Amino acid sequence: MGKTLYINGVIRTMDDKNSVYDSMFVRDGRIEDLGDYDSLKEKYYDAEIVDLQGRLVLPGFTESHIHVIEAARSIVDLNLKGIETFEEFKNVLISFSKSKDTEWVIGSGWDEGIFGGRMPNRYDIDRVINDKPVCLVRQDGHSMVLNSKALKLLGLNEDENIRISKNAIKDDEGLTGLFYEEWVFEILGLVMERIDESYFENALMVLQRELLKSGITMVNDIMTQYPRIFKIYKRLQEEGKLKIRMACGGLGKSKELEKFLELEDGMKIKKAPVNIF
Repeated sequence: MGKTLYINGVIRTMDDKNSVYDSMFVRDGRIEDLGDYDSLKEKYYDAEIVDLQGRLVLPGFTESHIHVIEAARSIVDLNLKGIETFEEFKNVLISFSKSKDTEWVIGSGWDEGIFGGRMPNRYDIDRVINDKPVCLVRQDGHSMVLNSKALKLLGLNEDENIRISKNAIKDDEGLTGLFYEEWVFEILGLVMERIDESYFENALMVLQRELLKSGITMVNDIMTQYPRIFKIYKRLQEEGKLKIRMACGGLGKSKELEKFLELEDGMKIKKAPVNIF
C-alpha cells in the first residue's frame, strides 16, 4: 500500500484536546503521524502526496452491533417491503427470479396482507414459481414460507423433528411450507449451506460499499458463522478486497470454536467473544 501524505485538509482527531491538523501521514493503510504540512513534508519527503483540497477528515465510525451476512443479504436478496397485493408480489417475484442467475430465490419483508390477511403456504408460492426453490422470510424475521421445490430439496418432510413441531405448519398432505420461530434460523442455515460462496462475496462487497459511503470503517459482526463465513472474510482480507475492519464473534459447534479461538488476528479481522446457544 506504500506511504501517502495527505495535505491541505481539516483533520479533526476527536482526541481529548479536539486537535485539528492540516496533514496526515499514512503507511500501509494505517495513520502514523499528524501535523502541519511544513513539518511532515520534511519527514516524509518520499511519500505520495494527496491534496484534500480543504475537505473535512474524521475518524471512521464503528458499527457496534451488526449481523453482517444478514445485512448484506438484505441488500441483494428480493425485498418485499411495501408490496401490498398478490399481483404485485407475483410480478416482483417473477422479475427477480428472471434477473438473477441463481439456483435459489431468497427474499424477505412480506406480510400476510399480500395474501388477503392469512399466512401464506407453499401452494401460494408454487402458483408463481415452481421450477426454482423459493425461501421468503416475513418482515419480522419470526416466520418464513417455502415453496414445494424448496421443501423437497431440503428434505424437510422426512425430518422427524420438524414433523412433530407445532412451529412447522402441516395439512393433510404434510408440511405447508410455513414455519415459525426456531425453524426460521434452522432452515435459513440449511439454505445457506447450499448457496455458492460467490453469492456471499458479492453481497459482502455491496454492503461494504454502503458502509464506507456512510463513513463506517469498522463493524462488530455479532455472529460470524465458523468456519465457512469466517474463511470467506479471511480470503477477502488476503486478496485485499476487505477494506473495513471486522471484529468477529464466532458462531459454530464447540469443537470448531476451539479452533477459532486459537486463530491469530489479521490486519482487518479480529476475534470477538464467541456465541454459545
